Amino acid sequence: MLAVASRLIEWLAPTYPLETHGAIQALHQPNLPFVCAVWIYAVAGALTPVGEEIFFRGLLQTGLVSLLKWRWGAVLLTGLIFGCVHHAQLQAVLPLMAFGICLGYVYEKSGSLTAAVLMHALFNVKTLLWDALLSG
Repeated sequence: MLAVASRLIEWLAPTYPLETHGAIQALHQPNLPFVCAVWIYAVAGALTPVGEEIFFRGLLQTGLVSLLKWRWGAVLLTGLIFGCVHHAQLQAVLPLMAFGICLGYVYEKSGSLTAAVLMHALFNVKTLLWDALLSG
């Protein structure tokens, strides 16, 4: 989905600069100390998912369920907001909206914030590892 969104932006706005996530940019720095790389993986794989899931699913989605009285509407709205918050990478907004909806679905079906955190953590680590494999 990210590749499709990237190609669409390149087609519609060929001069628009598609940004790489800051963590990936940092990992591509020459002579990056090993401890810094470990820290980036720890933040992306643990701290960020915990913080974002507490906010988006634990607080926002739960609050919207109470406000809207429609849990699936809250899942959709929270997912859309989740994607929009990541607007620094325009090509990632739509894929992350879809991912945010999936995270919301997991939270609603499992009743567990832990399940959403683990899914988010695996997604983030997979993204960093995939980039490392592709970039050599």
